[in-house]
Amino acid sequence: MQDRMGCYLLGQRGIDKWLSGRLKLESLLDNLAREWASLPTFNGIGYYSGQNASVSVMQVTAALSEVKRLHEAGQPKIEVPVVPEAVDKAVKQQTDGWGWSGIGIAGGLVALVVGLSIIRRVKAIRAEAAT
Repeated sequence: MQDRMGCYLLGQRGIDKWLSGRLKLESLLDNLAREWASLPTFNGIGYYSGQNASVSVMQVTAALSEVKRLHEAGQPKIEVPVVPEAVDKAVKQQTDGWGWSGIGIAGGLVALVVGLSIIRRVKAIRAEAAT
């Protein structure tokens, strides 16, 4: 139960954001020091006045590095496809410069129609490129 509660508290203090690269290590250390008084802030002192951290920033950083290594080793590697430059250029030309990002500007039904139009054009460009 203690481990489960510890994991919950780590989550509340941002471990998941840090593991995904959305939170700086400095912020995570400061957050953890607020939860556990024996951990140091990024500056190496306890968060609460008069509280001395019982471990060093280096020790906490080393432990977090191991957590990150194990986390990354257990995660599936997903390759995000990159739109080839030639296809991107052709889409922008055939959509009057609206390209990939402009379809949401009009909103609602118009965005859906424009989006479907872009999808059809991308398919046509890919078919032409394959020949």
